[in-house]
Amino acid sequence: MKKTISSKIRIDILNAIQKSGASHIASAFSIVEILESIYNNLNLELILSKDCNRDVVILSKGHAGIALYATLKNYGLLSTNEFESYYLNGSKLSGHISHKDLNAIEFSTGSLGHGLGVACGIAYSKKLKNHFGKVYCIIGDGECNEGSIWESTLFAAQHNLNNLIIIVDKNSLQGIGKNDSILFHDLPKQFSAFGLNVVEVNGHDTKALSYTYEQNINIKPLCVIAKTVKGKGVSFMENNNQYHYKDLQGKDFEEAIRELKK
Repeated sequence: MKKTISSKIRIDILNAIQKSGASHIASAFSIVEILESIYNNLNLELILSKDCNRDVVILSKGHAGIALYATLKNYGLLSTNEFESYYLNGSKLSGHISHKDLNAIEFSTGSLGHGLGVACGIAYSKKLKNHFGKVYCIIGDGECNEGSIWESTLFAAQHNLNNLIIIVDKNSLQGIGKNDSILFHDLPKQFSAFGLNVVEVNGHDTKALSYTYEQNINIKPLCVIAKTVKGKGVSFMENNNQYHYKDLQGKDFEEAIRELKK
């Protein structure tokens, strides 16, 4: 069942990018199970109604927005017609994630490092107002080069935002190369030193991800280091950083579809 949902989401991503000529397909593929593990456990009616006690999802690595759009489509939060307009002239669905006129999306992102600060603000507001609901924020490991990520982390620890779950998509690559060759981070040690509860997990195991969210919340702010594969699901795309920007056309597109339908 889980594999089927993940495959559908990836096929939708692939078709949308092939049709529109957009990019960031590999970045989108690495977070499919992360998104699936979150939306499997959400009250979808509360999200659409913007109820104050809803769970909130913010995709800080907004360049992977097509993954969120495809997830919303597969969970009935975005219509097929809306989804198929992705990145086309006049569409609500921009390449980087946009919330304009879309109830299921909380915040427009794409300028890296900003989503976590907003997530902290929402989590803090929920605590002050005694509102229920978790706040999930997905960030990239390359995004951790941004100083605002660490400012937000300090804020989360200072105010014990134990309703906040930060999920780091640790695929070890960013737009221009391998993370460690650009700016080395020891993410588990760093987030722990900043005062968060840190758990490392397989980022493509939806059951393990869901278990981690449920078992570690209400202690202190949770940081899940989700170990993922960039381009996950298509053999020639996996760990191949050219697909950070390159789309799929022709025989490459056909082969990717075949692999995802197996």
